[in-house]
Amino acid sequence: MKFSPEIEILNTTDSTNTVLKAKLAEMELPEFYALLARNQIAGRGQMAQSWHSEAGKNLTISVVIYPDCEISNQFFLSKIVSCVLVEYLSELGKPFTIKWPNDIYFQDKKIAGILTENTISVQRIKQSVVGIGLNVNQTKFPENLPNPISLKSIFQKTFDIEEIASNILERVFLWFKKFKNGQFEEINEYYHQNLLGYRREIRFLINSEACSGHILGTSPDGKLVVGLQNQIVKEFDLKEIKFLFT
Repeated sequence: MKFSPEIEILNTTDSTNTVLKAKLAEMELPEFYALLARNQIAGRGQMAQSWHSEAGKNLTISVVIYPDCEISNQFFLSKIVSCVLVEYLSELGKPFTIKWPNDIYFQDKKIAGILTENTISVQRIKQSVVGIGLNVNQTKFPENLPNPISLKSIFQKTFDIEEIASNILERVFLWFKKFKNGQFEEINEYYHQNLLGYRREIRFLINSEACSGHILGTSPDGKLVVGLQNQIVKEFDLKEIKFLFT
């Protein structure tokens, strides 16, 4: 059976994640139901960061899934969407990578981010609202954003945002199916193989000191596993390590 995503389009809203969660509190919605905003004025990212998006130029969308899985698997949900985005973007003709934990990069510039918000009941994740922000046709960004880039800047052409949304949601459906079927090894392998800095030397900032290391993978709870000098292997949370780009 062919998957046909149900997408509700909003002209202007604050945050698609916020609106979708409010909608879910009032009514039942089918799995993979999505809200797309042409103009998102209060987008949210990881660690309480804001997500800037010029009106009508980018993909700002949220989708609901019903994992019904143990809390220990929550990082897999983030991995799935990261895999979806890097797979879709790379098939456009240029290589993209996942910057741990779930930002999508082209070279050393950020093109997409993901925000997953879970509803937990009896130690299980019952509902996940996944927000995706993808820079599509915007070419000028605020100066306070350190390293943004868009599809238009990379490929020198304009993209159809709603077409991109449908393609991405179809892949979310397929990758989530892998998760439900227990194909964790396949998800892990694809995620790690497309991880920025995986098994190659990269510069980090750790405890205010610059150092070199190799990303060896991720732990089950989502920490970054890094091989440092003298064969030391350490795990890091999001606030404990920073990538340095030259």
